[in-house]
Amino acid sequence: MLKAPFITKSPTFRNEIHVLRAIAICLVIATHCLFLFNWNHQSLLFHIVDSTINQGSVIFFFISGYLFQQLAIKFKYSTYLKRKFSSVILPYILLSACPIYIYTIVTHRTDLWSWFYTIPLWQQIIMFLVTGKQMAPFWFIPTITIFYILSPIFIHGDRKNWLYWLIIPALCLSVVYGRNGHYGPINKALYLLPAYLMGMFYNRYENRIKNWDKEIILISSFLMVFCVYAMTIHLPIKILGQSQSDGLHMIAKLSFVLCYISYFRSKIKVINPIVNWLADASFGLYFLHGFILAGVRFAWQGAFTTSGSGLRHTEPLVSLSGYSFTLFATLLCTSLMLFLTKQAFGKRSHMIFGY
Repeated sequence: MLKAPFITKSPTFRNEIHVLRAIAICLVIATHCLFLFNWNHQSLLFHIVDSTINQGSVIFFFISGYLFQQLAIKFKYSTYLKRKFSSVILPYILLSACPIYIYTIVTHRTDLWSWFYTIPLWQQIIMFLVTGKQMAPFWFIPTITIFYILSPIFIHGDRKNWLYWLIIPALCLSVVYGRNGHYGPINKALYLLPAYLMGMFYNRYENRIKNWDKEIILISSFLMVFCVYAMTIHLPIKILGQSQSDGLHMIAKLSFVLCYISYFRSKIKVINPIVNWLADASFGLYFLHGFILAGVRFAWQGAFTTSGSGLRHTEPLVSLSGYSFTLFATLLCTSLMLFLTKQAFGKRSHMIFGY
């Protein structure tokens, strides 16, 4: 019989942070499930759900910064890069092989740059790997790789006490310019930089921050509700003529993280086995869930495509129960796939599937 683990993994292991990882992966998969459906007749419901759950990657970057700061004392660049290559970069390359083959040899994507398929094949492959455009969730890996490469700068800034002065300027740039731009992963890295720095800052100064838990819960709750409300009703918040949807998402998710940690600090004594699995396998789930959703989308394109008028309706009309079932089924199928591959490949599975 499975038993929920107690806090025994390491002296620095934090149950609430571990559970936060499970929450983040569920939000990411839930967001990607949104776009399997036609929400035209439920636009208000879509905006409520989307404003609440979208951009769970912000939480992942906060956690990454939080955990990275723990390495500051014994950080060794070569060892760090080797570990990240075997557990993140290598699985990314291996799992990219199939979609890259499809989008370079079998068919072409219509949502890429107009010049993309005019360049040599080997350059197309490199561009896919550098941008992560071979599958929707894969943008995350080129982006986080930038943080891996720049890790000595983060360590130096942490040790010399200048790094955290960048949080407010980075947050301002993130809010103003959002996550998308001409430079792909670089734009996304700049957008997510304040979340990463906030995670590092929180880990380093947590003993001081926890004295302000009540105030943090109050302020962050207000900011979170305001941002979700503003995005739901399309409040016309613009800076330099640009809509601030991404900026509101950033503030909402960081507010959620601060509120969550402040409220649950040291309160989660035991982790549910299912939640523990989701947290442990979060990277593998991130890698594999896109394949499940791609299969569902492909199947639905056949089932819901109509001819005659020339219009193609490739998504079924949404219902809350249908969406919830799809999310549950995606989590279940992805978890089962990851479990089976773990059994098949054993210790080597982390180099193939990230778990």
